[in-house]
Amino acid sequence: YFAPVWILIFLTLLLITLIDLRLSIIPDQLNIFLGILGLALAYVHGDWAGRIIGALVGFCLIGLVVRLSGDRGMGMGDWKMSAALGLIVGWPNIVIAIASSFVIGGLIAIVLLLIGAKKIHATIPFGPFLAIGAALAAIAGDQLIKLYL
Repeated sequence: YFAPVWILIFLTLLLITLIDLRLSIIPDQLNIFLGILGLALAYVHGDWAGRIIGALVGFCLIGLVVRLSGDRGMGMGDWKMSAALGLIVGWPNIVIAIASSFVIGGLIAIVLLLIGAKKIHATIPFGPFLAIGAALAAIAGDQLIKLYL
């Protein structure tokens, strides 16, 4: 289903992952590009409502974490990325994307703490985990939701 857009999405997620791991920042330009790609998918598939709801849910869920953490737990790039990912995977797959991001990120953080690669107050970029969660939701989100329901 519209393979060129999906190729661009996955390449952009890879680029975001590399930049966030190295610089701890997610450039606005890449989040905007992801959002545009999500709108292209909405246009092709005609699923405007599901994708807009996905963007709002992604924005609100990560926004809540950003606000509750006092802007220390996550940055604005993660917040913007979650809205763009909502446009890409839509509702309810954005919930799969974000939930799996937290699970995978948490497991990796525990491993890094246990092996001594990170200290308890060290920062770990969250963008790569959002990218992994979004890829999981894009590839298997519908099947995971069917398993849950």
